[in-house]
Amino acid sequence: NKKLSSHNHYVSAGTPGAANQKLNRDTEFQISHYAGKVVYCVSGFVEKNKDTLFQDLKRVLYRCSRQMLQDMWPEGAKSEAEVTKRPHSTATGFKLSMATLVDTLASKEPYYVRCIKPNGTKSAGEFDADLVTHQARYLGLMENVRVRRAGYSYRQQHELFLERYKMLSNETWPRWKKDSKSGCEAIVNALEIHSE
Repeated sequence: NKKLSSHNHYVSAGTPGAANQKLNRDTEFQISHYAGKVVYCVSGFVEKNKDTLFQDLKRVLYRCSRQMLQDMWPEGAKSEAEVTKRPHSTATGFKLSMATLVDTLASKEPYYVRCIKPNGTKSAGEFDADLVTHQARYLGLMENVRVRRAGYSYRQQHELFLERYKMLSNETWPRWKKDSKSGCEAIVNALEIHSE
């Protein structure tokens, strides 16, 4: 609280204001991100983000003359032959997980379906306008609508467009013998569709 209490995006039970009363004074704080307000809990935060100690350091600590250190690092008793693999740190595990996710996403053809919850109670017949507005804003739907209104709603390859809409022009039906881009232009001209 001492360092962050003046920051605009930070809220805790110790900062002034009515909106922070729901936070646990000792363990929770809130950060306002682009996607909305997120509450963080500090309980177990260090354990979740602690990197593992390499085996050679455990061996050094175990071989120390102090009994207390030997008791703290009993796994240091293992020989090098028993433990040869370096442990994954939290950062390495996260990096590997992200690389796997990126590979999986790159191998797919994305289609986006955005679901909006009409209320927080999962009940039929209830509509919470504030909740729906919040979701629409933070899912990027407003930007999506602006892009579509600007005329960039959908991009289709010329070949697919020509195959699907060739029957709309006498010039392209039943077979178009030239390149697909000029076929698309012929369809648009036949329908008298002009750019604004």
